[in-house]
Amino acid sequence: MVEEMIVGFEDRTEEIARKLLGGPTYRQVISIVGMGGIGKTTLAKKIYNNSSVRYYFDWISWCVVSQTYKKKKLLVDILSSANNLKRDKISEWKKRALAEHLYKNLRGKRYLIVMEDLWDKKAWDDLQRSFPEDENGSRVLLTSRLRNVAEEISKVIVEPQSLSPVVTVAGVLSNMEKKESLWQQVAERLSSYISQNADDYIPSLKLSYTHLPNHLKPCFLYLSAFHKGEEIPVRKLLLLWIADGFIEKKEHEILEDEAEEYLTELINRSLLQVSVRRSDNGVKACIVHDLVLDMCWKTAEEENFLFQHQFLISKHFHGLRVDQSHHLPKALLILHESEKNRVFESTGYDIRRIKNMSDLRYLDIAILESSIARLQNLEVLLVHWQNDDIPTYLLNMLMLRHLRVGSSDIPARFSKNCDRSRTNSLQTLYYVCIYDSEDEEIIRRSPNLRRLKCQSPCNRCPDLNFLSQLESLTMYGSAFEGNCSVNFPKNIKKLTLSGISLPWEKMSLIGTLPFLEILKLECEAFIGEIWDTKNDEFQKLKFLKLYRIYIEQWNSSCYHFPVLERLVLRSCTNLETIPSEFSFISTLQKIEVDDCSINVKNSALQIRDEQKDYGNEEFDLTIYSVWE
Repeated sequence: MVEEMIVGFEDRTEEIARKLLGGPTYRQVISIVGMGGIGKTTLAKKIYNNSSVRYYFDWISWCVVSQTYKKKKLLVDILSSANNLKRDKISEWKKRALAEHLYKNLRGKRYLIVMEDLWDKKAWDDLQRSFPEDENGSRVLLTSRLRNVAEEISKVIVEPQSLSPVVTVAGVLSNMEKKESLWQQVAERLSSYISQNADDYIPSLKLSYTHLPNHLKPCFLYLSAFHKGEEIPVRKLLLLWIADGFIEKKEHEILEDEAEEYLTELINRSLLQVSVRRSDNGVKACIVHDLVLDMCWKTAEEENFLFQHQFLISKHFHGLRVDQSHHLPKALLILHESEKNRVFESTGYDIRRIKNMSDLRYLDIAILESSIARLQNLEVLLVHWQNDDIPTYLLNMLMLRHLRVGSSDIPARFSKNCDRSRTNSLQTLYYVCIYDSEDEEIIRRSPNLRRLKCQSPCNRCPDLNFLSQLESLTMYGSAFEGNCSVNFPKNIKKLTLSGISLPWEKMSLIGTLPFLEILKLECEAFIGEIWDTKNDEFQKLKFLKLYRIYIEQWNSSCYHFPVLERLVLRSCTNLETIPSEFSFISTLQKIEVDDCSINVKNSALQIRDEQKDYGNEEFDLTIYSVWE
């Protein structure tokens, strides 16, 4: 193999080399995972040829697995790349003889085996019996596009960073004669050169698409609607997939949960990249790498996918993806006006023509229009402006599962004429006012609610305990009366409270919620100078955020937050220190501090130092600003 110069991979090379040369004595498997063309093989070659690595291991071998591998060929590759056995001679041996010979040669040696381009765990299962475990620091290095396959085999996953413009330009220049005049042409016509270079990657990248299960292919091609570098909101994407019929309904499964599994599989296959994570570490937004998006676009064109789905047609129609090399065919202009649309988005106020779109599943509009009542197949309705009461017909639409009306600043009110006798299918409801028990009765019509954002502006805490499926609740409003009862549904996993001014004595009612994993307290959600946490509270809490909570003393034990992973403190200007016992929370991964006192900063630094002393090298502390 030829020693190659790699631009931008130095840190990753050093990181992997450290893991190979140090770490546990048992045979450890390390995986390099990422999209096709990102440089996994080049990085593995750099490590393979590293002088320190070659000095450290007694035996070093390389094999290429690929999608359609043969066990015998892999064994021959491993044996012939590391000793004096001639390939032609050992190719005549049977698989069993090859496997036994490899095992005997590796026995007692510290070895490094590189398995490039792994697509299936079966290849690993076929070979690993020939890799002895001698507790001497032997290593296996894998490269794969499939994160889920790598995670089944190894606990150490390394992901090369996405190809930056510097690396892309370097790829162009590396294939050119080293003349100043030619390089000057690249500088002047950079976009076209990079585009031509991208075409070289597409056949390799398309292997990832070809290898997709059939049910994932339309979900992937759907991504061709988005810009290069555009962040894709995950919840919107999942709802669009469902609306266009891409998600297969399974018995006893919720469509939205099934769609999330599809998303996870595309991420595991390195066809989508996570750009923003939610507080529960789920995926909030993702992006498609430029090269993958080029492949996606070309494949969607080749398979005539663009002409089959209105969301894509609408995106192209409005010029989001039209450039000098792709012009809109007339067919797009015709289908854009089709009455068979399943998805419709409009930033304007003229939506009269939707009244004839009887197949509509997903509707995103500025204001309500009475003709929406005719859309009995509608599943998702997002309304950005709603001054009046929520029309009665919205809660009578049997197929509607996700409804957003109004905004957090101006939530919508229920009409007092609502029919309280019929139930609906709502799973998501944003943003509504709950003034009194009559509004609670209307909410009772939605027993399947999983997510609710509401305001309670009349100094009372609504009783929502009847919502047995509710997992996420955001509630904000004016200060509750001191003697009001607080009763949240037991299944809540995520709770956000703002401005309700409860006394800290009421916190135990929240702390004992059995499934609570995320708690966000904002803008004087609780008031008082001292917060004393208690035994048996927050036993499953992973994420805690305090924003503009003006306590002075926070008395707590590591036993009160036994699985806490992340703590965020912002504008807690009266807080003296973070509880020192947080140093002993073994699961703690990150603390963020912003606009707090120097004492809070110092206590965070002390927790960081003690966490690292206890072996938590991955602990992360971020301090944005503090004041004396």
